[in-house]
Parts: sequence; structure tokens; C-alpha cells
Amino acid sequence: QDVVARLGGDEFAVLLTEAAGVEVAEAVADRILVELGKPMWVAGRELFPSASIGIALWLPRYRLGEFNVQGNSRFPTEILAGMFTTQRRSVLGLPFGTSREREAGEVFDQPALTKVASDIEQLYRNEGYLFAQVIPSVERVPAPAGGEPRVNVTLAVSEQQPFYIRNITFRGNSTTHENVIRDRLWILPGDVYNEQRVLQSYQSIGGLGFFEVPMPLPDIRPDPQTGHVDITFNVKEKQTGSVNFGTVFGGGAYGDRRSRFAGFLGYQQPNLFGQGKQANLRAEYGYGRSTL
Repeated sequence: QDVVARLGGDEFAVLLTEAAGVEVAEAVADRILVELGKPMWVAGRELFPSASIGIALWLPRYRLGEFNVQGNSRFPTEILAGMFTTQRRSVLGLPFGTSREREAGEVFDQPALTKVASDIEQLYRNEGYLFAQVIPSVERVPAPAGGEPRVNVTLAVSEQQPFYIRNITFRGNSTTHENVIRDRLWILPGDVYNEQRVLQSYQSIGGLGFFEVPMPLPDIRPDPQTGHVDITFNVKEKQTGSVNFGTVFGGGAYGDRRSRFAGFLGYQQPNLFGQGKQANLRAEYGYGRSTL
């Protein structure tokens, strides 16, 4: 029942359907190399072919058995478990389609489990649980006679305590006033720490256009003794004003010996006096006219 197929050019594949292990595959590969290495005569010339062989071993698929969540109190078990058991089915793998549940007996998806553990930790951090940890545990269950092995999965949640924002400070704003930056915040002192809103604040401050980007990441200093966290946003001012000008020089009317010269000078400042106000100044000049 073994299969030999040509993949293209001088590449071939051999599928061993009854190989009991890697030792069997290695033995077959050695025999193939011996046979291919025998000299042969082609058009009156003796040739010595050679080949290289790689081996890929198919391991038994594990099926999903039991799925449990332990140690959670902030979020119901149904919500946390649903983040893994609920999956999206769509045509061609596109991110749309109908939802369905992972059920016992389906092929176990280790990358999906790792991602869900990270997503749950992010969920807790957005509710102030800075040190929350989610540790997935996978227990392999031997395969029954004639069946495939299974795994029982447990998500162990360690919530710790929630943190509240105590102070929000800024470092490096030598020109821009602090109130201009605070207007861009999505968080306030006294709020429950929310990592998503800290990120939104970081992006919003960078969007002002007054500081060099990318900005350094915020300094986040939790105090486990009090349950508070201090946040410092680090910025570096950049040059924001710009000057532009243009000139035109041309002759006058026929017989008029006076030449004509005109132009403009402009200045733009989006952060006037560090207050986040925009100012535009333009002066025009020329023969017989001048404006400001």
C-alpha cells in the first residue's frame, strides 16, 4: 500500500502507510540510497547518481476530551471556557462565518489553547488584574483499543488583586503644556487599571504630532502593598513649525522699464507656545501691493 509520487523535477515522495516508527522509515531510506547510488551506464558513459532524503513522521492526532477552568471568580466559567470552545467556521478560513462549539472528540488545537490563555490574561489586565496568570494544563489520556488518544485540558487561573491608577505623569515635554497631553488620555487617576486604555492613551499622545515617534513605552509601576499603579508617559519634543516662501520676477508692460517682483512668506505652527493651538502667518508682497 506504499505510494511513490513525483513532486516535480528531480523531487519524489514516498509515503509509507504501515511504518511502525522512525526506525522503519530510516531503514527504507537507507535502502533507497543504496539502490540510487549504484553506477549506471548512459550513452556509453558510466554515471554515479546520488540523492538526499528527508523524513517527516506523522504522529497520532489527539482528540479533545474534558475541558475545565479553575481558580476564576471575576469572570464566570462559561465566559472563559467559551473563549476556547467557541470557534468561527468560514469558507477559505476567512474571519467571518457562523459560530459553533468545540466538542469532545474534535482534534485538539494546541496553538488555539495557547492563544486563549493569552487572551484571558489580557481580559484580566483590562480589569485591573496586572499579575493575573492563566496556565493551561494538558493531560494525555491513552488511546482506547482501536481509537485515538485524547487530552483533558484545564485552564488554571491565578487572579491576584486588582490595581487602581494612582498617578499619571509625563516626562520630556519641555515645550508642550501638560494639559494638552492630558486631554488625550483615556484613563484617569482612580480608575481601575486597564491595559487597553493605556495603549489607546499612548497612541493618542503620539498622534498629536508634537513628539518624536515611536515614543518610548510608558513606565508602569505597580505597588502590590497598596494595590495602586503609577504611570509615566515619556515623550521627546520635536520641531513643529515650518516656513515656506515663493517669488516671481518678470518684466512690465511693453515700454515700461520698471521690473515687477512679487512673492510670499509663510509660517505655520501647530503647537503655538506649547498650548496645542494652530497658527498660520502669510505675508505677500509685490509691485504696487503688500498684504499680511
